[in-house]
Amino acid sequence: DQVVLVAATAPRRAHRALARSAAPDFLEVWVRTPREICEQRDVKGLYARAHAGDAPTLPGVGGDYEPPLAPEVVADGGLDDGAIEALLRSLVGRAKRA
Repeated sequence: DQVVLVAATAPRRAHRALARSAAPDFLEVWVRTPREICEQRDVKGLYARAHAGDAPTLPGVGGDYEPPLAPEVVADGGLDDGAIEALLRSLVGRAKRA
């Protein structure tokens, strides 16, 4: 068996529900990060473009973002060691059950 990790931005719950329905053993990880931190880390300049009006639907600026209601793992700011450990435990547990 293999574990497949997909890094995706899905600002709407309906999109995440569709992904969950397509994967038999879906695990949602929410990297809960304040917009200010996202803007500081933005190497592509997406937030600057959004503020300039060139990307008006960027989630968190002009577009909506619907936070997950029940993610399996929450990582605050992407630097949460406890969440990373919880994710690894979840993945190992799922691999053993497979």
